Amino acid sequence: MEIVGMECEDIEATMMYYGTPFIQEADFPFNFNLINMKNLSGNSIFEAVDLWMRNMPAGKWPNWAVGSPNAARLSTRIGYEFADVMNMLLLTLPGTPVTYYGEEIEHGIQRITCQYKSPMQWNGEVNAGFTEGNSSWLPVHFNYRSINVEVGIYMCDKLMVSKYCHLSLLFWFPFSSGHWQ
Repeated sequence: MEIVGMECEDIEATMMYYGTPFIQEADFPFNFNLINMKNLSGNSIFEAVDLWMRNMPAGKWPNWAVGSPNAARLSTRIGYEFADVMNMLLLTLPGTPVTYYGEEIEHGIQRITCQYKSPMQWNGEVNAGFTEGNSSWLPVHFNYRSINVEVGIYMCDKLMVSKYCHLSLLFWFPFSSGHWQ
């Protein structure tokens, strides 16, 4: 039976990477549940989070990711209108949020050799401010003049940069503690 894109045996195998009480393996195995979701809904997100939390060994620490080098950009997979929501969820779930570079500015993808990768878009200058060289190892995304970190700083209400900053502060306050129920 499929549970939110992850088979029961897959979650059990993944949880083994946490180790045992006698053998420490990893601080946390990488959690692809939110990246691999096929049908995005409130219920499916709850099920993905609950699946991880219920199966995680006692005393261990969760992690959450919505992007990786091997997946299409978040805004491309689920749409720009939902990217902010998923990023906010990422930063408010218990555990460690894992962000693939560019997700905080809703960096899109460009179909190139490495289709999910392009240099970080720092500003609207040549090569998106990624390098002062004549070119970068991969072409910059066509939207680098309008979507970049510099624009995000000045347009705090539009892009995710300021939301990331504000939500990341929650980890320093008691809101981040408690128990999954």
